[in-house]
Amino acid sequence: MPLNRRDSTPLDHEPEPLPARVRRVVGAGVIGGIAATVAGLMVHEVAVGAAFEVHRVDVAGNVRVSDVALRHLADIRTGTHLAEVDLQQAVAGVQAHPWVARAEGRLLFPSGVQILVEEHQPVMLLALEQLWYVDGSGSVFRQADGADLDYPVLSGMDPALVSDHPDVARAVLAEATDILDATAGHPLVGADHLSELRFDARAGFTLVLRSGTELVVGFDEIDDRIERFDRLVGAGFDPSAPHRVDLGGRRVAVAAPLDAAPPPVPAG
Repeated sequence: MPLNRRDSTPLDHEPEPLPARVRRVVGAGVIGGIAATVAGLMVHEVAVGAAFEVHRVDVAGNVRVSDVALRHLADIRTGTHLAEVDLQQAVAGVQAHPWVARAEGRLLFPSGVQILVEEHQPVMLLALEQLWYVDGSGSVFRQADGADLDYPVLSGMDPALVSDHPDVARAVLAEATDILDATAGHPLVGADHLSELRFDARAGFTLVLRSGTELVVGFDEIDDRIERFDRLVGAGFDPSAPHRVDLGGRRVAVAAPLDAAPPPVPAG
């Protein structure tokens, strides 16, 4: 009669002797204890070991600001353990430099810190009592250096407007940078040919070229104004001689020499 499954016991399988099981369990415990000890030692070494102390602070992305200045602002002392480095405080210190637009920090195991910076890139100068650098986002970030002034100047901003109505001042700066973006690379009114952006609260913006020609563009619709100027040039207008060109009319651009007042030259 067949054996019941629960009554059957393989004849070739003997119970493991007790001493062997003890040795196996004890061995596993010893190995586990060694692994835990090693892991604990590694954690302790990372936490307090000299191998994880700061030996160097690297900086990258900076052109105008020296490595020495950035390391000083980060204020991470050699010998500080990596676990004690306050990256947030170091980054805040670096971003306090007027040329630094933003920064970030990272730990370089086992013994380094890296500070990555992005510097402001000036695109124009703001004329108040002094000249100030303005970047492509319209942020005024530093008083201008007399040795680096080859940028278009935004004039006509009343200092009282900046102090009393900062939102309006920011809007003017944003509009001015939009104009620079719209004219970038233009063969006649790009940044290489543009001397001044003259602002008037009632008339808007006037672009003053290096040739002396003044282009009255007003507010907004700068692309339309530049297209109108291009049509004027295509009709024979020479902007290399100083003219005042009103591009704000509905249908035509009107150009007149600055030293005379002849009949206007229309452009379709």
